[in-house]
Amino acid sequence: MNSKTTSNHMAVFSSLVVLSLCAVGVTFLHLSVVGNNLAIFGVAVVMAGLVLFQYMNLKSESSVIYWLTIIPMVLFAILVFLFIPDVCHFSIDFLRGVF
Repeated sequence: MNSKTTSNHMAVFSSLVVLSLCAVGVTFLHLSVVGNNLAIFGVAVVMAGLVLFQYMNLKSESSVIYWLTIIPMVLFAILVFLFIPDVCHFSIDFLRGVF
């Protein structure tokens, strides 16, 4: 490894540490539950992008790899949004039974 690669790895690692602390710090901002979750997931997406591009060397791959990554993520997002009404309905009924 040359010095440029080592410095890039250290910069990305430092960024990941700072972003992890930011994700923990978001919980102290007293946001709504939805806002809190969106902020934490946003930080997690940025962290995942850093790991993918730096440590998995996706920055030097062709565009086919990007499409093979983007299509399943879009399908997963659609699946998650389709289950949101069921999860919300179940959690509301569960909380009414508890309280």
